[in-house]
Amino acid sequence: MLRQTSKIRQALIENGASGVFVDNVGERKRSFGPEFHTHEHLHPTQLDAFADLLERVREVVREYDPDGLVLLNSASPETLPAEFWEHADADKAES
Repeated sequence: MLRQTSKIRQALIENGASGVFVDNVGERKRSFGPEFHTHEHLHPTQLDAFADLLERVREVVREYDPDGLVLLNSASPETLPAEFWEHADADKAES
């Protein structure tokens, strides 16, 4: 997804969007890669990694449009982790 942030910027500039919508935001599953020595992570948890991704997405949006929005769809705003809210403007409740 980090590679997609440059595409987000391009889409914002070319199409005049005033933000992005991040779909399927939810619980981050634990990865056992480091414990089994198959790979390492940049962040201690998947929650931290996804929060960092949202922060980077918001930076790209705000670089283009200081008033641009990052909208999430967790379908359950009341259970959205606080770490995600720090980098989002709204969350959608679908049910």
